Amino acid sequence: MKVAVKKFKSGERYAFLLGEDGVPDFWVTHFVTQKLRMTKAATSIEQYLKDIKHLKRWEEINGRDLLEEIYNVSDQYRPGSPHFI
Repeated sequence: MKVAVKKFKSGERYAFLLGEDGVPDFWVTHFVTQKLRMTKAATSIEQYLKDIKHLKRWEEINGRDLLEEIYNVSDQYRPGSPHFI
């Protein structure tokens, strides 16, 4: 996993978090596009991506999938589940 920066002809720089296969991570790219791109500088976005890379590495080392864990918890609190309030 690595952070890559693409420079467009317009001079705009766009940072990506690439997986081991060289393909951009979908959810991370979506987050960057929707939440960061319009309000943050390219260098700030690169730092966010380095932090996310570190978090993903932590998940890998500890055998965790935080998104899956979050979705599983939220599923427990949907109407019809025994935990629904």
